[in-house]
Amino acid sequence: MEKFHFNLNLLLNDIWEMLKEGVEKSKSDFHLATFCTISKDKPKNRTVVLRRVIRERNILIFHTDKRSGKIYEINSNPNISWLFYSHSNKVQLRLEGEAVIYSSGKLFEDQWNSTALMSKKCYLIDHTPSSILKHPEVYLNSYSHFNNISIEDSQIGKENFAVIETKINSIDWLYLKSSGHIRAKFDLVNERMQGKWLVP
Repeated sequence: MEKFHFNLNLLLNDIWEMLKEGVEKSKSDFHLATFCTISKDKPKNRTVVLRRVIRERNILIFHTDKRSGKIYEINSNPNISWLFYSHSNKVQLRLEGEAVIYSSGKLFEDQWNSTALMSKKCYLIDHTPSSILKHPEVYLNSYSHFNNISIEDSQIGKENFAVIETKINSIDWLYLKSSGHIRAKFDLVNERMQGKWLVP
């Protein structure tokens, strides 16, 4: 029996359920993903944590430091892509879309308030992401300084916190199997995903 449906509508449901599980379960293969931006016509990849899925709007969300390079890259070119891979399900998922940065407003406040205290301390560090260090201990000492940070004191990091909302307009699904791979693609047309089967 196949793990996934051969009906495109049901398959799309499976995909969004896997993404939703990636938010809810830290051990899910989809909890971490590769997120790609464009910097001066060159791709830039990094691993991010999937924080929220809004299926009815085809939205994926993650958090970042407002001082990081990806903020400049998204402001310069909002076109982005995601890459997920589930080892347990043998599924590769490639998504494309456009990103919007939030540093205020309801979505921003909701995401900040739902962020664990231990995660908030990442935004308290004085050092800007990708800045040069004389030695790793310089950063590690700063990070350990906030081990016992209070909820009140963690609010200082809010200034460096940003929410990245990505509107997905394309989903490419690939199921790897020894007897023959299976591939499908969904494109956003008039706010609805329309699917088709493709040669892997």
